[in-house]
Amino acid sequence: MHADQWYEALTNREAVLKRWEDALRDGVRSLGATTPAGARLAETLAFFEFLDGELAALMERWRVHRRQHFG
Repeated sequence: MHADQWYEALTNREAVLKRWEDALRDGVRSLGATTPAGARLAETLAFFEFLDGELAALMERWRVHRRQHFG
């Protein structure tokens, strides 16, 4: 097992989240944020943006933790 396998897998997941965000953003623009479907997409987009920010912070905390415990 590669030493950074789980870190790399989660980091690669960020690229997938960005693609979802782009698609959702396009959907909101196409449908209009005030339509029921557009509002649902806007909320989903907000969730993905939140998740993206949390993952970035989580990965930074992991790097610090790893350095402290494993050098």
